[in-house]
Amino acid sequence: MVATWGLSSGRTGERVAPEGAVLVLQRDDDGEALIRDGDAPALLFRVTRAVPAGATHRAWRRAVRETLDAAIADGDVATGMTDDGAYVVRRA
Repeated sequence: MVATWGLSSGRTGERVAPEGAVLVLQRDDDGEALIRDGDAPALLFRVTRAVPAGATHRAWRRAVRETLDAAIADGDVATGMTDDGAYVVRRA
């Protein structure tokens, strides 16, 4: 997956989670990827910046593939990133 953002377009995308959005990917207290089912018009994917090498890193890559990559492959559209670091994805 490749994400591009038009920095000079004047559009900033969604910076606040839409009402009713479901957080489907986040980091748990131990730094592991926590995946939840989500059935809503908007989904949130909080992708962490600091993931240690090794098994945790591989688990995060797998979690992103299983959630965010899968949503994009299904035709859902990333419409922004919240100020607290979650991709906002609108269902197709």
